Amino acid sequence: PVWGYSVNIFLVNKTNKELMFCVDEASINDYMADPFFAKTVSSGKCAFSSISWSDSTLEDIEVTTVAKIEFKLRIYNYDDWFDDDLINQAITLTPKSIS
Repeated sequence: PVWGYSVNIFLVNKTNKELMFCVDEASINDYMADPFFAKTVSSGKCAFSSISWSDSTLEDIEVTTVAKIEFKLRIYNYDDWFDDDLINQAITLTPKSIS
């Protein structure tokens, strides 16, 4: 498979603006690892999406089991990049292993 690891997310836009959701400063198991993720959501809409890391990224940082994911979630007005972020918050996920 192309994607080594994915986090499925549900995004909600309760504003009257089109929003961009993106991830900055991401790490897996304390190793910096940029994911493939950016998603726009129209005003008043919801969307399912995935934050994904490729097999090669996981191989480069020698991760075989994902124990911790950390990133900054940024949400901002898609049509006005000079506007302040609506959200810029650190997120930590601790996935459960599947047996």
